[in-house]
Amino acid sequence: MSGTPFHLDVATGRYFFEKVAPSEVDREMIARAEDVRAFVCPDLRIEPPGIVWIRPASPASKRGALKKDYEEELDPVVRLRDDVPGGVTPSNYSLNEIWIRSAPKACPNLEYVVAHELRHAAQKKHCSGVFSDTNQAEGDAYPYGYEILKQYLASAGRLTDGLGQEIDRQEAETQKWFRIRYPRGEYKTIRCFPHA
Repeated sequence: MSGTPFHLDVATGRYFFEKVAPSEVDREMIARAEDVRAFVCPDLRIEPPGIVWIRPASPASKRGALKKDYEEELDPVVRLRDDVPGGVTPSNYSLNEIWIRSAPKACPNLEYVVAHELRHAAQKKHCSGVFSDTNQAEGDAYPYGYEILKQYLASAGRLTDGLGQEIDRQEAETQKWFRIRYPRGEYKTIRCFPHA
């Protein structure tokens, strides 16, 4: 089928991703992701989760019966229900990780994806009811990601007027499609996290 992503198995409706060794990932991307993690985790009151890099994989890279999501996530090649344009936080509670595609190199896209997924990691630790409800989880993670991204860039002296306006524009676009994709979600940060 033309237009079908190469990593989608049409028969199962699952998207295939493989975990990538850090040695295969651009060192600058790793450093940028780790820098964001170091800034955001204290704000979220969480131990820094591991950053696992993923990339699309051919459906031929894995055989066997589908497993429950939390079991599937333990394998080197995973079959996910949804495509991952930027990142994902595994549902398995034993995995203190965020998964980031090894492709979003543009700044501040990589930084935003890391911040957004760290918010999901904090939900998993502090608000499991929010984390398990996709509408609530995304409604909380999107605005948090944009807010903390601006704080991070400002702290690094990299938040120019133009970059701030671009982030605001991206957030406005996100808010437009958010209601369609997450009709039961509310676009606002949720107050269930521990405070200083």
